[in-house]
Amino acid sequence: MNDSDIKWHQLIINDPNFLSGNSVLEFIAPLVKLFHINHVLVKDVVGAVPDRSSLDGALLSSEEFMRRIPLAVQYDWAFFFMYEENPFVTNMDWNAADNRMLIEKSRLTIRLVDSGQFFLYEKTGEIFKVLRGNQNISESKVVSLKELDIPY
Repeated sequence: MNDSDIKWHQLIINDPNFLSGNSVLEFIAPLVKLFHINHVLVKDVVGAVPDRSSLDGALLSSEEFMRRIPLAVQYDWAFFFMYEENPFVTNMDWNAADNRMLIEKSRLTIRLVDSGQFFLYEKTGEIFKVLRGNQNISESKVVSLKELDIPY
């Protein structure tokens, strides 16, 4: 099976709390635990986020990530690329990396969109099982990596 044959599971979930820091933490915390996330690459952070410049582009331990996420008043946009193991053991510059490549290497990626939505990308379909009963799901689909909707 080549990479183009791998199907990605995409969910779009509306956040009734407009991506407040506490709302984002409440949504993400169980997923970090369930997917055994140990490292999170944070990119493209926009919003009312204290010390945003040190957060944007940082590869954080899951503990540090969980501590910093609720400090935001509101997120407008952000990428959270989540990994079980550190994917950057080489001297790769992940800030220059293409977002689809980072998604491909991740266990789970969450894109915060326009102060109101979570876009989730995951390979195994486990995300569907976990969030199936979430009343705020606005869309779900299974597509190739190239076909994922990644808003900017």
